[in-house]
Amino acid sequence: MRATINFEVDVDQVENTMATLVAMESDSLRAVADMIDVNPGPRTMVLEEVSEALRLLSEVRTQLQQYRDMLVSFEKAKFETILPQLVNSGSPVAPRSTPAENTNSFQEAFQSLSQFGDFVDRIPTEENPGEADDDTPEEG
Repeated sequence: MRATINFEVDVDQVENTMATLVAMESDSLRAVADMIDVNPGPRTMVLEEVSEALRLLSEVRTQLQQYRDMLVSFEKAKFETILPQLVNSGSPVAPRSTPAENTNSFQEAFQSLSQFGDFVDRIPTEENPGEADDDTPEEG
């Protein structure tokens, strides 16, 4: 039975973590060595011992290959630049604007904002309540 485990490790600890995982495979290799260290005797089942040793060796080999691939992938990621991927949206991408175009856009936005400010300034306000039309009846 196999399981996939996902976990996060600090970048500085990746190699130490992987070294620990690799070292754990040494227990399985010792078990294989014990299995093939067969002492001949009446109850010796060499075929079963060799078959089990080969099965364990195959598992260790697969696991070590996965660890190696992970380490290679990590090394590549450290040294390769990830290039931006093209987006195939079907619509054309607008060209980048030049600094002069950016300045013009900024000036246009500033002018629009100024015009809006002038418009707001022309709206009458109720600064002097006595001068404004009042709908409430006067007492008297």
